[in-house]
Amino acid sequence: MKVAVFSLGGCEGCRYSLVEALLSAGDLGLELVHEPLLDLESESYDVAVVEGPVESQEDVNKLLEIRQRAKILVALGSCAVLGGVPGLAETVDKEYGPSRPLRAAPLSRYVRVDYWVRGCPPKREELLRVLKWISEGSPLKLGERELVYCREVTTSVVGTLFKLDGEKCIVCGRCVRVCEEMGVSALGYAHRSIEVAITTPLEVSFDGSLCVACGQCLLYCPVGALREVNALGELLQSVRAGVLREVYIEPEALAGIAASLSVPPGKVVAALKALGLRRVVVWKPPLTVKEGAMIIPASMAEYFYVKKLYPELLSLTAKPDLGLKRGTALVTACVARRLEHSLVVTARDLLRAARCLDVDAFPERPPDETRLGEEPELPKAVGPSKVREVLESLKSGCSIDGPVVLYLCPGGCLEGGGQPYPEEATREAKEKALRLVLGGVKQLVKQCTK
Repeated sequence: MKVAVFSLGGCEGCRYSLVEALLSAGDLGLELVHEPLLDLESESYDVAVVEGPVESQEDVNKLLEIRQRAKILVALGSCAVLGGVPGLAETVDKEYGPSRPLRAAPLSRYVRVDYWVRGCPPKREELLRVLKWISEGSPLKLGERELVYCREVTTSVVGTLFKLDGEKCIVCGRCVRVCEEMGVSALGYAHRSIEVAITTPLEVSFDGSLCVACGQCLLYCPVGALREVNALGELLQSVRAGVLREVYIEPEALAGIAASLSVPPGKVVAALKALGLRRVVVWKPPLTVKEGAMIIPASMAEYFYVKKLYPELLSLTAKPDLGLKRGTALVTACVARRLEHSLVVTARDLLRAARCLDVDAFPERPPDETRLGEEPELPKAVGPSKVREVLESLKSGCSIDGPVVLYLCPGGCLEGGGQPYPEEATREAKEKALRLVLGGVKQLVKQCTK
Protein backbone atom coordinates (compact mmCIF):
# COMPACT_ATOMS: atom_id res chain seq x y z
CA MET A 1 0.00 0.00 0.00
CA LYS A 2 1.13 3.54 -0.76
CA VAL A 3 1.41 6.15 2.04
CA ALA A 4 1.13 9.92 1.59
CA VAL A 5 1.84 12.58 4.25
CA PHE A 6 0.12 15.98 4.22
CA SER A 7 0.15 19.08 6.39
CA LEU A 8 -2.64 21.61 6.93
CA GLY A 9 -2.29 24.26 9.67
CA GLY A 10 -0.02 24.02 12.73
CA CYS A 11 3.74 24.10 13.05
CA GLU A 12 4.59 20.90 11.12
CA GLY A 13 6.53 19.68 14.16
CA CYS A 14 4.87 16.26 13.96
CA ARG A 15 6.28 15.61 10.49
CA TYR A 16 9.77 16.86 11.31
CA SER A 17 9.97 14.72 14.45
CA LEU A 18 8.64 11.59 12.72
CA VAL A 19 10.37 11.64 9.32
CA GLU A 20 12.59 8.74 10.38
CA ALA A 21 9.55 6.73 11.46
CA LEU A 22 7.84 7.43 8.14
CA LEU A 23 10.90 6.17 6.29
CA SER A 24 10.48 2.91 8.22
CA ALA A 25 7.14 2.34 6.52
CA GLY A 26 8.96 0.34 3.87
CA ASP A 27 9.89 -2.25 6.50
CA LEU A 28 6.17 -2.69 7.18
CA GLY A 29 5.27 -3.30 3.57
CA LEU A 30 4.10 0.27 2.95
CA GLU A 31 5.62 2.59 0.36
CA LEU A 32 6.05 6.29 1.16
CA VAL A 33 5.05 8.11 -2.06
CA HIS A 34 4.16 11.65 -0.95
CA GLU A 35 6.18 13.70 1.56
CA PRO A 36 7.41 17.15 0.42
CA LEU A 37 10.07 17.14 3.17
CA LEU A 38 11.67 14.22 1.28
CA ASP A 39 10.91 15.66 -2.16
CA LEU A 40 8.30 12.95 -2.76
CA GLU A 41 5.09 13.93 -4.56
CA SER A 42 2.33 11.68 -5.89
CA GLU A 43 -1.42 11.94 -6.35
CA SER A 44 -1.89 8.19 -6.11
CA TYR A 45 -1.96 6.72 -2.59
CA ASP A 46 -3.93 4.38 -0.32
CA VAL A 47 -3.11 5.70 3.17
CA ALA A 48 -3.07 9.43 4.02
CA VAL A 49 -1.37 10.69 7.17
CA VAL A 50 -2.51 14.28 7.85
CA GLU A 51 -1.14 16.65 10.49
CA GLY A 52 -2.36 20.09 11.55
CA PRO A 53 -5.87 21.50 12.12
CA VAL A 54 -8.33 22.77 9.53
CA GLU A 55 -7.95 26.58 9.54
CA SER A 56 -9.38 27.79 6.23
CA GLN A 57 -11.70 26.91 3.38
CA GLU A 58 -8.62 25.96 1.38
CA ASP A 59 -7.77 23.43 4.10
CA VAL A 60 -11.31 22.05 3.93
CA ASN A 61 -11.12 21.58 0.16
CA LYS A 62 -7.70 19.97 0.39
CA LEU A 63 -8.84 17.61 3.16
CA LEU A 64 -11.95 16.56 1.23
CA GLU A 65 -9.80 15.73 -1.80
CA ILE A 66 -7.37 13.72 0.37
CA ARG A 67 -10.25 11.81 1.95
CA GLN A 68 -11.71 11.01 -1.48
CA ARG A 69 -8.40 9.56 -2.73
CA ALA A 70 -7.39 7.67 0.45
CA LYS A 71 -8.74 4.33 1.61
CA ILE A 72 -7.47 5.07 5.14
CA LEU A 73 -6.95 8.47 6.80
CA VAL A 74 -4.78 8.93 9.91
CA ALA A 75 -4.97 12.13 12.01
CA LEU A 76 -1.43 12.79 13.26
CA GLY A 77 -0.81 14.85 16.41
CA SER A 78 -2.84 17.01 18.79
CA CYS A 79 -3.64 19.65 16.16
CA ALA A 80 -5.23 17.14 13.76
CA VAL A 81 -6.93 15.25 16.60
CA LEU A 82 -8.12 18.07 18.86
CA GLY A 83 -7.46 21.36 17.08
CA GLY A 84 -4.27 21.83 19.12
CA VAL A 85 -2.77 25.19 19.97
CA PRO A 86 -4.40 26.99 16.98
CA GLY A 87 -7.77 25.73 18.21
CA LEU A 88 -7.40 27.71 21.43
CA ALA A 89 -7.94 31.04 19.65
CA GLU A 90 -11.49 32.37 19.85
CA THR A 91 -11.10 34.66 16.82
CA VAL A 92 -8.67 35.29 13.97
CA ASP A 93 -7.29 38.38 12.31
CA LYS A 94 -9.65 39.91 9.73
CA GLU A 95 -6.93 39.91 7.07
CA TYR A 96 -7.61 36.21 6.46
CA GLY A 97 -10.99 37.07 4.98
CA PRO A 98 -14.52 35.75 5.56
CA SER A 99 -13.70 32.24 4.28
CA ARG A 100 -11.49 31.52 7.30
CA PRO A 101 -13.31 29.72 10.19
CA LEU A 102 -13.45 31.46 13.55
CA ARG A 103 -11.60 28.59 15.23
CA ALA A 104 -9.19 25.93 14.03
CA ALA A 105 -10.87 22.53 14.06
CA PRO A 106 -9.84 18.86 14.12
CA LEU A 107 -10.01 16.83 10.91
CA SER A 108 -13.00 14.84 12.15
CA ARG A 109 -15.23 17.91 11.95
CA TYR A 110 -15.10 17.69 8.15
CA VAL A 111 -14.22 14.11 7.19
CA ARG A 112 -14.22 10.58 8.55
CA VAL A 113 -10.98 9.77 10.35
CA ASP A 114 -9.92 6.12 10.64
CA TYR A 115 -7.11 6.49 13.21
CA TRP A 116 -5.93 9.03 15.75
CA VAL A 117 -2.27 9.29 16.78
CA ARG A 118 -2.16 11.70 19.74
CA GLY A 119 0.68 13.79 21.14
CA CYS A 120 2.50 17.08 20.66
CA PRO A 121 4.52 15.71 18.95
CA PRO A 122 3.26 12.10 18.81
CA LYS A 123 5.44 9.19 19.84
CA ARG A 124 7.27 7.38 17.06
CA GLU A 125 6.16 4.02 18.44
CA GLU A 126 2.46 4.91 18.26
CA LEU A 127 2.63 5.94 14.62
CA LEU A 128 4.54 2.78 13.71
CA ARG A 129 1.98 0.68 15.59
CA VAL A 130 -0.87 2.15 13.54
CA LEU A 131 1.05 1.70 10.29
CA LYS A 132 1.76 -1.90 11.25
CA TRP A 133 -1.95 -2.57 11.83
CA ILE A 134 -2.69 -1.15 8.39
CA SER A 135 0.06 -3.17 6.70
CA GLU A 136 -1.20 -6.39 8.32
CA GLY A 137 -4.71 -5.75 7.07
CA SER A 138 -6.15 -5.95 10.60
CA PRO A 139 -6.39 -2.31 11.69
CA LEU A 140 -9.11 -2.89 14.31
CA LYS A 141 -8.95 -5.37 17.15
CA LEU A 142 -11.67 -8.02 17.37
CA GLY A 143 -14.86 -6.56 18.84
CA GLU A 144 -13.62 -2.97 18.80
CA ARG A 145 -15.96 -0.29 17.44
CA GLU A 146 -15.03 2.74 15.38
CA LEU A 147 -15.91 6.00 17.13
CA VAL A 148 -16.29 9.45 15.63
CA TYR A 149 -14.39 12.04 17.65
CA CYS A 150 -16.58 14.77 19.12
CA ARG A 151 -15.25 16.97 21.91
CA GLU A 152 -18.57 17.88 23.48
CA VAL A 153 -17.46 17.46 27.12
CA THR A 154 -14.16 18.57 28.65
CA THR A 155 -12.67 17.79 32.04
CA SER A 156 -11.49 20.66 34.25
CA VAL A 157 -9.99 20.52 37.73
CA VAL A 158 -9.63 23.34 40.27
CA GLY A 159 -7.88 23.73 43.60
CA THR A 160 -6.61 26.31 46.05
CA LEU A 161 -3.37 26.83 44.12
CA PHE A 162 -3.85 25.28 40.66
CA LYS A 163 -6.46 24.90 37.96
CA LEU A 164 -6.61 22.67 34.89
CA ASP A 165 -8.64 24.05 31.98
CA GLY A 166 -9.86 21.03 30.04
CA GLU A 167 -10.90 23.22 27.11
CA LYS A 168 -7.26 24.19 26.54
CA CYS A 169 -5.68 20.81 27.26
CA ILE A 170 -4.27 19.06 24.18
CA VAL A 171 -3.58 15.80 26.05
CA CYS A 172 0.15 15.89 25.28
CA GLY A 173 0.89 14.11 28.57
CA ARG A 174 3.82 16.26 29.71
CA CYS A 175 2.21 17.10 33.06
CA VAL A 176 1.44 13.42 33.69
CA ARG A 177 5.04 12.47 32.98
CA VAL A 178 6.43 15.20 35.26
CA CYS A 179 4.03 14.24 38.05
CA GLU A 180 5.13 10.62 37.76
CA GLU A 181 8.79 11.66 37.89
CA MET A 182 8.07 13.57 41.09
CA GLY A 183 6.71 10.32 42.52
CA VAL A 184 3.24 11.74 43.13
CA SER A 185 0.98 10.72 40.21
CA ALA A 186 -1.71 13.26 41.10
CA LEU A 187 -2.44 13.63 37.37
CA GLY A 188 -3.30 10.82 34.96
CA TYR A 189 -5.51 9.78 32.06
CA ALA A 190 -9.26 9.27 32.28
CA HIS A 191 -11.88 7.89 29.87
CA ARG A 192 -11.09 5.81 26.81
CA SER A 193 -10.18 6.02 23.16
CA ILE A 194 -10.77 9.42 21.57
CA GLU A 195 -12.47 10.80 24.70
CA VAL A 196 -9.27 10.46 26.74
CA ALA A 197 -8.57 13.41 29.06
CA ILE A 198 -6.00 14.41 31.65
CA THR A 199 -7.34 14.87 35.17
CA THR A 200 -6.88 13.83 38.78
CA PRO A 201 -7.96 10.37 39.98
CA LEU A 202 -11.78 10.25 40.07
CA GLU A 203 -11.67 13.89 38.83
CA VAL A 204 -11.44 15.25 42.39
CA SER A 205 -10.02 18.72 43.10
CA PHE A 206 -6.27 19.16 43.37
CA ASP A 207 -6.68 19.65 47.13
CA GLY A 208 -8.36 16.25 47.46
CA SER A 209 -5.80 14.43 45.31
CA LEU A 210 -2.21 13.39 46.00
CA CYS A 211 -1.01 16.78 44.69
CA VAL A 212 1.72 18.16 46.98
CA ALA A 213 1.73 21.68 45.45
CA CYS A 214 5.27 21.45 44.03
CA GLY A 215 4.05 23.17 40.84
CA GLN A 216 6.45 21.36 38.50
CA CYS A 217 3.57 20.46 36.15
CA LEU A 218 2.89 24.17 35.58
CA LEU A 219 6.37 24.64 34.12
CA TYR A 220 5.91 22.11 31.34
CA CYS A 221 2.35 22.60 30.07
CA PRO A 222 2.91 23.95 26.51
CA VAL A 223 -0.51 25.64 26.16
CA GLY A 224 -1.22 27.12 29.60
CA ALA A 225 -3.99 24.64 30.38
CA LEU A 226 -2.39 24.19 33.81
CA ARG A 227 -2.16 27.52 35.60
CA GLU A 228 -1.72 28.69 39.15
CA VAL A 229 -4.37 30.75 40.91
CA ASN A 230 -2.12 33.78 41.18
CA ALA A 231 -2.14 36.76 43.54
CA LEU A 232 -0.44 39.30 41.29
CA GLY A 233 -3.61 41.39 40.96
CA GLU A 234 -4.03 41.47 44.73
CA LEU A 235 -0.42 42.61 45.19
CA LEU A 236 -0.67 45.42 42.63
CA GLN A 237 -4.03 46.54 44.02
CA SER A 238 -2.58 46.66 47.56
CA VAL A 239 0.33 48.75 46.31
CA ARG A 240 -1.98 51.20 44.51
CA ALA A 241 -4.16 51.50 47.61
CA GLY A 242 -1.13 52.33 49.74
CA VAL A 243 -1.68 49.27 51.94
CA LEU A 244 1.49 47.47 50.85
CA ARG A 245 4.88 49.14 50.78
CA GLU A 246 7.31 46.35 51.63
CA VAL A 247 8.10 43.15 49.76
CA TYR A 248 10.35 40.23 50.64
CA ILE A 249 11.92 38.41 47.70
CA GLU A 250 13.76 35.11 47.81
CA PRO A 251 17.25 35.08 46.23
CA GLU A 252 16.22 32.31 43.80
CA ALA A 253 13.15 34.29 42.71
CA LEU A 254 15.22 37.44 42.16
CA ALA A 255 17.74 35.39 40.16
CA GLY A 256 14.99 33.77 38.07
CA ILE A 257 13.42 37.11 37.12
CA ALA A 258 16.80 38.71 36.37
CA ALA A 259 17.88 35.78 34.19
CA SER A 260 14.57 35.81 32.26
CA LEU A 261 14.88 39.54 31.56
CA SER A 262 18.65 39.26 30.87
CA VAL A 263 19.39 42.10 33.31
CA PRO A 264 21.43 42.37 36.52
CA PRO A 265 19.49 41.72 39.78
CA GLY A 266 19.84 45.41 40.68
CA LYS A 267 17.59 46.38 37.78
CA VAL A 268 14.89 44.00 39.03
CA VAL A 269 15.05 45.75 42.41
CA ALA A 270 14.62 49.06 40.56
CA ALA A 271 11.61 47.60 38.72
CA LEU A 272 9.98 46.62 42.03
CA LYS A 273 10.46 50.20 43.20
CA ALA A 274 8.89 51.45 39.96
CA LEU A 275 5.82 49.34 40.72
CA GLY A 276 5.35 51.40 43.89
CA LEU A 277 7.12 49.37 46.57
CA ARG A 278 9.20 51.46 48.97
CA ARG A 279 11.20 48.68 50.60
CA VAL A 280 12.64 45.60 48.91
CA VAL A 281 14.18 43.00 51.19
CA VAL A 282 16.16 40.07 49.80
CA TRP A 283 15.20 37.37 52.24
CA LYS A 284 15.85 33.65 52.57
CA PRO A 285 13.15 31.73 54.48
CA PRO A 286 14.54 30.14 57.63
CA LEU A 287 14.41 26.39 58.05
CA THR A 288 12.16 25.17 60.84
CA VAL A 289 14.26 22.87 63.02
CA LYS A 290 12.45 21.36 65.99
CA GLU A 291 13.68 19.03 68.69
CA GLY A 292 13.14 15.41 67.77
CA ALA A 293 12.43 16.16 64.12
CA MET A 294 14.45 14.11 61.62
CA ILE A 295 12.81 15.52 58.49
CA ILE A 296 13.09 19.25 57.76
CA PRO A 297 10.87 20.23 54.79
CA ALA A 298 12.12 23.20 52.79
CA SER A 299 8.49 24.18 52.12
CA MET A 300 4.92 22.92 52.44
CA ALA A 301 5.45 20.88 49.26
CA GLU A 302 7.87 18.58 51.07
CA TYR A 303 5.63 18.55 54.15
CA PHE A 304 2.63 17.44 52.06
CA TYR A 305 4.82 14.88 50.32
CA VAL A 306 5.48 13.24 53.68
CA LYS A 307 1.91 13.71 54.91
CA LYS A 308 0.26 12.18 51.83
CA LEU A 309 2.78 9.52 50.81
CA TYR A 310 4.57 8.68 54.08
CA PRO A 311 2.04 9.50 56.84
CA GLU A 312 3.80 7.17 59.29
CA LEU A 313 6.79 9.58 59.23
CA LEU A 314 4.77 12.73 59.94
CA SER A 315 5.63 12.64 63.65
CA LEU A 316 9.32 12.98 62.68
CA THR A 317 8.61 15.94 60.39
CA ALA A 318 8.80 19.63 61.30
CA LYS A 319 6.09 21.89 59.87
CA PRO A 320 7.46 24.91 57.93
CA ASP A 321 6.85 28.34 59.42
CA LEU A 322 7.93 31.44 57.49
CA GLY A 323 7.35 33.75 60.43
CA LEU A 324 6.50 36.74 58.22
CA LYS A 325 4.36 39.46 59.71
CA ARG A 326 1.01 40.34 58.19
CA GLY A 327 0.94 43.22 55.73
CA THR A 328 4.07 42.06 53.91
CA ALA A 329 4.28 40.31 50.55
CA LEU A 330 6.61 37.54 49.50
CA VAL A 331 7.96 36.93 46.00
CA THR A 332 9.03 33.32 45.79
CA ALA A 333 10.32 30.56 43.56
CA CYS A 334 8.01 28.10 45.34
CA VAL A 335 4.28 27.82 44.62
CA ALA A 336 3.70 26.01 47.93
CA ARG A 337 4.70 29.15 49.88
CA ARG A 338 1.17 30.40 49.24
CA LEU A 339 0.04 27.89 51.85
CA GLU A 340 2.35 29.51 54.41
CA HIS A 341 1.60 33.24 54.06
CA SER A 342 -1.36 35.42 53.11
CA LEU A 343 0.11 37.42 50.19
CA VAL A 344 2.55 35.42 48.06
CA VAL A 345 3.42 35.99 44.39
CA THR A 346 5.58 33.66 42.34
CA ALA A 347 8.56 34.85 40.32
CA ARG A 348 6.73 33.71 37.18
CA ASP A 349 3.77 36.00 37.83
CA LEU A 350 5.84 38.99 38.91
CA LEU A 351 7.78 38.61 35.67
CA ARG A 352 4.52 39.37 33.83
CA ALA A 353 4.31 42.74 35.57
CA ALA A 354 8.02 43.46 35.03
CA ARG A 355 7.67 42.86 31.29
CA CYS A 356 5.33 45.87 31.12
CA LEU A 357 8.25 48.09 32.22
CA ASP A 358 11.43 49.07 30.41
CA VAL A 359 13.53 47.30 33.03
CA ASP A 360 16.75 47.51 31.02
CA ALA A 361 16.57 51.32 31.13
CA PHE A 362 16.47 51.44 34.95
CA PRO A 363 19.68 52.18 36.89
CA GLU A 364 20.71 49.35 39.19
CA ARG A 365 19.51 49.74 42.77
CA PRO A 366 20.54 47.73 45.83
CA PRO A 367 17.93 46.09 48.06
CA ASP A 368 16.98 48.10 51.13
CA GLU A 369 17.95 45.17 53.30
CA THR A 370 19.39 41.69 52.91
CA ARG A 371 18.43 38.93 55.32
CA LEU A 372 20.05 35.77 54.10
CA GLY A 373 20.68 34.44 57.60
CA GLU A 374 22.75 31.39 58.43
CA GLU A 375 21.31 27.99 57.71
CA PRO A 376 22.23 25.15 60.06
CA GLU A 377 24.78 22.73 58.60
CA LEU A 378 22.42 19.86 57.85
CA PRO A 379 22.52 17.14 55.17
CA LYS A 380 20.30 17.85 52.17
CA ALA A 381 18.28 15.59 49.89
CA VAL A 382 17.69 17.42 46.60
CA GLY A 383 15.30 16.11 43.95
CA PRO A 384 12.50 13.52 44.08
CA SER A 385 14.75 10.46 43.90
CA LYS A 386 16.97 11.59 46.80
CA VAL A 387 13.92 12.58 48.85
CA ARG A 388 12.33 9.16 48.31
CA GLU A 389 15.62 7.49 49.21
CA VAL A 390 15.71 9.24 52.60
CA LEU A 391 12.04 8.62 53.36
CA GLU A 392 12.19 4.97 52.33
CA SER A 393 15.21 4.51 54.57
CA LEU A 394 13.36 5.97 57.55
CA LYS A 395 10.24 3.98 56.71
CA SER A 396 12.19 0.72 56.74
CA GLY A 397 13.51 1.51 60.22
CA CYS A 398 17.05 2.48 59.22
CA SER A 399 18.58 5.33 61.19
CA ILE A 400 20.10 8.40 59.58
CA ASP A 401 22.81 10.69 60.92
CA GLY A 402 20.66 13.47 62.34
CA PRO A 403 18.03 15.67 60.67
CA VAL A 404 17.99 16.04 56.88
CA VAL A 405 16.53 18.87 54.80
CA LEU A 406 14.27 17.86 51.90
CA TYR A 407 14.14 19.81 48.61
CA LEU A 408 11.60 18.06 46.38
CA CYS A 409 12.06 20.12 43.19
CA PRO A 410 14.81 18.86 40.84
CA GLY A 411 17.73 21.21 41.31
CA GLY A 412 16.30 22.66 44.52
CA CYS A 413 14.68 26.07 44.93
CA LEU A 414 16.42 27.48 41.86
CA GLU A 415 14.22 25.17 39.78
CA GLY A 416 11.11 25.67 41.92
CA GLY A 417 7.59 25.39 40.56
CA GLY A 418 7.08 29.16 40.84
CA GLN A 419 10.05 30.09 38.67
CA PRO A 420 9.71 31.49 35.12
CA TYR A 421 9.13 28.93 32.39
CA PRO A 422 12.26 26.91 31.41
CA GLU A 423 12.41 28.39 27.91
CA GLU A 424 12.66 31.91 29.38
CA ALA A 425 15.93 31.32 31.24
CA THR A 426 18.49 28.52 31.27
CA ARG A 427 19.73 27.00 34.50
CA GLU A 428 23.18 28.44 33.79
CA ALA A 429 21.72 31.95 33.52
CA LYS A 430 19.82 31.54 36.80
CA GLU A 431 22.91 30.19 38.56
CA LYS A 432 24.93 33.18 37.36
CA ALA A 433 22.26 35.60 38.59
CA LEU A 434 22.03 33.77 41.93
CA ARG A 435 25.77 34.14 42.46
CA LEU A 436 25.37 37.89 41.99
CA VAL A 437 22.56 37.93 44.55
CA LEU A 438 24.21 35.76 47.18
CA GLY A 439 27.88 36.54 46.74
CA GLY A 440 27.91 40.02 45.30
CA VAL A 441 25.36 41.92 47.42
CA LYS A 442 28.01 44.06 49.12
CA GLN A 443 29.70 44.76 45.81
CA LEU A 444 26.35 45.68 44.23
CA VAL A 445 25.61 48.11 47.06
CA LYS A 446 29.06 49.65 46.65
CA GLN A 447 28.61 50.06 42.88
CA CYS A 448 25.19 51.67 43.23
CA THR A 449 26.26 54.16 45.90
CA LYS A 450 29.26 55.55 44.02
